[in-house]
Amino acid sequence: MKYGVIDIGSNSVRLMVSEGGSTLFKLSVITRLAAGMNVSGKIGEDSAEKTLSALSFFVSRAEKEKVDKLFCFATSAVRTAENGAEFTEKVKTLFDIDVDVVSEQTEAEIGSLGALGGKDGGIIDIGGGSTEIFVVKDGKRVYSASVPVGAVRMTDTCGQDEAAADLLAKSTAHRFGNVPRTCFVAIGGTATSAAAISLKLSEYSSDKVDGYVMTAQRLKSIKKELFSMSVEERSALSGMQKGREEIIASGMALLVALTDYIGINEISISDKDNLEGYLLRKIHEQKN
Repeated sequence: MKYGVIDIGSNSVRLMVSEGGSTLFKLSVITRLAAGMNVSGKIGEDSAEKTLSALSFFVSRAEKEKVDKLFCFATSAVRTAENGAEFTEKVKTLFDIDVDVVSEQTEAEIGSLGALGGKDGGIIDIGGGSTEIFVVKDGKRVYSASVPVGAVRMTDTCGQDEAAADLLAKSTAHRFGNVPRTCFVAIGGTATSAAAISLKLSEYSSDKVDGYVMTAQRLKSIKKELFSMSVEERSALSGMQKGREEIIASGMALLVALTDYIGINEISISDKDNLEGYLLRKIHEQKN
């Protein structure tokens, strides 16, 4: 059976097509759905239209790929927006798709399931609108927390000011309290972009990014490099995903602050994340 999963995130909309337990491909379009929400509390019209356009493209692609079952879930931006329900209703009207607006807890769980595959360990997931940390020990959840601060919200607040971003990132990290020590994996666009930049990839490769290990010092050096560049200069960097150049520095500030706060010397990057995790959960639900 061929499955499709669409993730409506705070920064990007993504499609994964999977068959027989293997991912065939992933596609991503940056739409910045959470842009401006710090002030307005609502999904902006321009961001909504960009996201709906991306959804139209992905639904058509899923049909072209003859997907048997298409799932769709949304995270922080839709979850917290005052007009989130209005947006999901529009998606239903236009595409006949039910959007599953996942909770903070579920977002962390599916990210862990996708990246860890049921094994012990921890994940750090920096999204556009929120950040999740989830730790599994002896097959059970021992820690889970979500803070509504991500790369898009940080950029909206701090712009390209490194000092301001570092200050906000540090205060955000402290909101996670006592995080258990374990082997951590980083997921999400900030983490995979950091790996792609470190690897100087001219074209993104999930095989090269998945499992790539980065030291805390390397993360700090990339963060400093990004803040030293203009947004336009970042766009020319090998490994930089088009459309992410404006928010990547803030995302890196948050990743660096979290590794410092938790005491992580090195972290593995995973290309597998909540897309895989959500599909595994839905397949499990269908079987039971």
